[in-house]
Amino acid sequence: MKTNVKVFGLTVGVLIASLGYVISILIAYAFLHSKIDLYRISYLTIVPYIMLGGGTVIIYAARLGMRSKIRYQDDPYDDYPIGEVPSISIIIPMRNKVGVIYKVIEGIAKQTFPSDKIEVVVIDDGSTDESYNMLKKAIDAHKNEIKNFIIIRNTNSLGRLNALKQGFKRSKGDIILFLDADTVLDVDFDRGLHEFISKLQMKGVGGVLGNLEPVCGERLVCYMQKIMYATGLSLGREVDTFLGRPVIILSGAFSSYRREVLDKVLDSVKLEGAEDFELTLLTARLGFKTVYTPKAKALTDAPFTWKDLYHQQFRWFKGGFMLILKYFKDIIRGLRDKGNEVWRSYSKGMILYIIEEYVLPSLQFIGYISLLYSLLTMSSTLLLIMLSAFLGSVVAGITTLSFSLNLIGISRYVRYTPIFVTIFIPFLAVVKVTAMFSHLFKGGSVKWKDVASHRMVS
Repeated sequence: MKTNVKVFGLTVGVLIASLGYVISILIAYAFLHSKIDLYRISYLTIVPYIMLGGGTVIIYAARLGMRSKIRYQDDPYDDYPIGEVPSISIIIPMRNKVGVIYKVIEGIAKQTFPSDKIEVVVIDDGSTDESYNMLKKAIDAHKNEIKNFIIIRNTNSLGRLNALKQGFKRSKGDIILFLDADTVLDVDFDRGLHEFISKLQMKGVGGVLGNLEPVCGERLVCYMQKIMYATGLSLGREVDTFLGRPVIILSGAFSSYRREVLDKVLDSVKLEGAEDFELTLLTARLGFKTVYTPKAKALTDAPFTWKDLYHQQFRWFKGGFMLILKYFKDIIRGLRDKGNEVWRSYSKGMILYIIEEYVLPSLQFIGYISLLYSLLTMSSTLLLIMLSAFLGSVVAGITTLSFSLNLIGISRYVRYTPIFVTIFIPFLAVVKVTAMFSHLFKGGSVKWKDVASHRMVS
């Protein structure tokens, strides 16, 4: 069954990407047939097409095909019966989140899970606003619903990673749920908590990622993020879990782990700004599976402006690039590790992740520079080839995204797919290349203080 899903997905990916390539050739031939024959146009167009989005289309469309193939299949990790209800610690690192922390605590208080089984640990890591006072207000308002509350207050910021480690050392739960101080649990999270627990009680599962939905109001920058989360994150992770492949990143905003796993790996996490990524990698290297559940839902405060989004994505991809450089040799060795199938599978996924998130965007960046160069030099043949390749990739990209959004039930955003393909994807390519160059030539780490503070929009 899994082989059929993979073959079907790859076939869909190749077909949609080929459609875009044929469109590129036809557009170029319509303008250049008097100068260049069809065979040569086909030859000249293929590299620009791959650079300007064709390679990315194959990956996205393959995921679309696999997701459509498995939509009527059972989740291999679904409905696993819970034995004895374990204790749960919700660890929330906080810095300057006065606008959202009350809603975060309120969201926890609304759950009906046995209160004696839950403890909430909040680490105020040197907030310079009124976050601590707002937190105290939230605790006082919900002290009847949340019985076990621990507050750790750092006068000076020690960093997000150290805050997580502080919280873990003070916690007592068998299961640890990491929750950002701007992430609010869904009103029906009791079902989601059941999902976390049931999956973590399965043999070999070490960490579980929940389903995050970005919230930032009705504005274009938010629509772009909703499409990104739905098609670039959730859809791919759902496919990975169904196929038995480890999820590459369990977001620190909303993920859970077995305590026994964190006891073994958390102290080894050193990369500030990529701590969730490194924690996921070390979990897989230890031989524990990392999976995704779409049924555990939460709302996360997303950037309100393009400037804030740029800084967020810059942090994410600089941190990811730092991790890749640190563990690249281990990943290559992992490809041949027959004694640890989880780590071997994770390493394969990491190679695909590197290609998708760093190599292809770098090629896209070069493609956009080449397109701009042809515009500035008015090189008519080169310009027409580049424009044709770009338009073909746009058509293929819009087709893929439109089908994907309809498949996962958020078709209202289909009308924004042309903007996503022509503006947002190039925007992300610029961010990723900038992040890589920043680390290569400037070095440094991603600071906790760089994280912008927002106000949750309902």
